[in-house]
Amino acid sequence: MVNPPSPDRTLPGRINPVIPTGAVDRVVLELAERAAQRSYLHIGGVMLVKGTPPSLGELRRSVAARVHRAPVLGYRLSADQRRWEPDAGFRPEDHVSQRRLSSDADLLAEALAVIDEPLPPDRPLWRLVLLHSFTLADAGSTSDDENGGGRGESEATGQYAVCYCAHHAFQDGMAIAATLEALFGSRVLPPPDRTETRAAVRPWQWPAPSDLALPVRPTAHWTPAGHSLTGRRRLLSFDMDQAALRSIARTAGVSRNQVCLAILAATLREWTPADWVGPPDRRGRKGLRVAMPVDLRAEGGGGCLGNQLVVLSVDLPCHLTSPRQMLQYVVAQTRPQRLLRHRALYRVLAPRTPLALTRAMYLRFGDPRYVAMPVTTVRLRQMLINGTPVHRTFAIPPLTPRQPMMIALLQHQGEIICSVLADTAVPGLDLLDDLWQKALARLHEAVCVSPDGQ
Repeated sequence: MVNPPSPDRTLPGRINPVIPTGAVDRVVLELAERAAQRSYLHIGGVMLVKGTPPSLGELRRSVAARVHRAPVLGYRLSADQRRWEPDAGFRPEDHVSQRRLSSDADLLAEALAVIDEPLPPDRPLWRLVLLHSFTLADAGSTSDDENGGGRGESEATGQYAVCYCAHHAFQDGMAIAATLEALFGSRVLPPPDRTETRAAVRPWQWPAPSDLALPVRPTAHWTPAGHSLTGRRRLLSFDMDQAALRSIARTAGVSRNQVCLAILAATLREWTPADWVGPPDRRGRKGLRVAMPVDLRAEGGGGCLGNQLVVLSVDLPCHLTSPRQMLQYVVAQTRPQRLLRHRALYRVLAPRTPLALTRAMYLRFGDPRYVAMPVTTVRLRQMLINGTPVHRTFAIPPLTPRQPMMIALLQHQGEIICSVLADTAVPGLDLLDDLWQKALARLHEAVCVSPDGQ
């Protein structure tokens, strides 16, 4: 059976019929115009469910019965792109479709195809697609825009998938997660509100001056950023030893996300070892700078319309060789105090920052000479589709025009799944899964098995 209709309830918050597009929303719309395809600024996620899929009619009725729990889904972009406004003709069933696939269809290729399809500009910028009769490689998968090839032996999975896609100007990754939890979980979102990010700042919450400035010095040399981009993308998704990940976090007293950043640093070091041989360059550049989005929404997520995030710079210690030192280096930069101070300040500054300054900030953070790539983490709560729990999820991040790749870590049901979206010009992508697993094993050995070793 599908999720039963929820009883009508009054949603909290004050309804604002028209919401001005934020500065970040407008910058994302501008970036979409520069991309090889406008769909490159689409963003989404895939939910896998075991069992018999619902019919298209059942899924449409389920979404229609629960769409009141996510009022954001009824907002569209105005013709002048200056505001979000309720769509008077909104019909949720118009946004739900299905793809009947061949028995050997590759899931990641089909998910990329869903993301690539244009979103009608006169409707709310989202869609939900039911996918079934696909295959998925047991030990991880890859797919690219050109041929949809998968890695390794694939077997029929006995499961189906639901893919959610939205324009990044309409929703960021955290907003998408909250929306899916409203459609398929226990969450209820308030109507969008233009004032939901504003908050007071206490003096002790001000971040370090370096966190207020744009990156001035280029990051360390990184070979993948030096290739001429093709404008075509490749998607990878891989699992990891979740028990080892939890053991490292528990033993070291850190978060699993911090552990993943340390593993990423070690993976990238082994991926392009020539970049990290010898002393730092003459400018003293060591780590590889990445951009980590920080959610600005209040507790509960707000109305989840538009982008409400700010970017925090983190240097991955690819120049180090010790797994434990790598973890310590990451932890020192990602302590909760730093993240909370950064978030508190920008909840005040972001709504008041002029478009020109916001544009300059995001263009700099999207310049691979200064920031190698974005690395984001998204969390999802338990969800049910067709009465059955979603057992696995993975993210499909966007790819801005100049960035060679982006990494998304999706936390769901106690597990973390890594997704990599990269331009096809970046060589050696097939090595990343194996290098990640080896880096995780070395860190587990250093922290949990031989903590007194070097």
